[in-house]
Amino acid sequence: MGEHSQPTKIENKNMNITKKSTLWGGLAVLALCCGTTNVQAGSAVLTCLDSGTWNAKGVHNSTSNYQIGFSTELPSEQASYFVFDLTPVKGKTITACNLLIIGSNDYNITTMWPGHGTGPNFKVGVAPQGSDTLSQVLTGNNSTTIYLDGADANRNQDLGYNWVPNGLHTGTTFDAFHYNNSRLQTEVNAGGQWVFWSCDRFDTGAGSENYIWGSTAFTTAIKCNITYQ
Repeated sequence: MGEHSQPTKIENKNMNITKKSTLWGGLAVLALCCGTTNVQAGSAVLTCLDSGTWNAKGVHNSTSNYQIGFSTELPSEQASYFVFDLTPVKGKTITACNLLIIGSNDYNITTMWPGHGTGPNFKVGVAPQGSDTLSQVLTGNNSTTIYLDGADANRNQDLGYNWVPNGLHTGTTFDAFHYNNSRLQTEVNAGGQWVFWSCDRFDTGAGSENYIWGSTAFTTAIKCNITYQ
């Protein structure tokens, strides 16, 4: 054939195969480089296993209710804890976390959230377990240290928070992934049972009632929602 001859049908077919192979190979490399081949996102809903309340006087109350804040009925600042088993998400890379905490009509909210409406709002901060063991939190008593280790924001930085206008706050979730994410990730890597603290984080009415109360008689209604990749 002359030097300007057109390729045969067989040659055309082989060229097309080569082009397709090159194209698919390039796409595979691109997908691998972008990290799209091994990402397995998911979510888990963990059920609360145990709960209770500690107050600023070091008194531990593990009865069927929780209180966050200050009331004249229980005249000391209260912080509650909720226990979850992190084993189902052990080793996962967490991308979001929040708590669904059931409430009740028993509340008194006196603080204002500046710039967010005209009504009072209650800020609930969600903190990690702190420096005490699970056993110390669940079985201890008469210890202001345990209360401070869990509830003092200077000792135990919040994971997240939310504001609620009432104590019932039906369906409201409280963020636990806005800050201090590495602390939560460390616990998830270890797995096992772990405590989340819930504390009043904006009490401007020192000495006056400012609290939300809830029943833990149905503890399993309290959930921890986690998403991961």
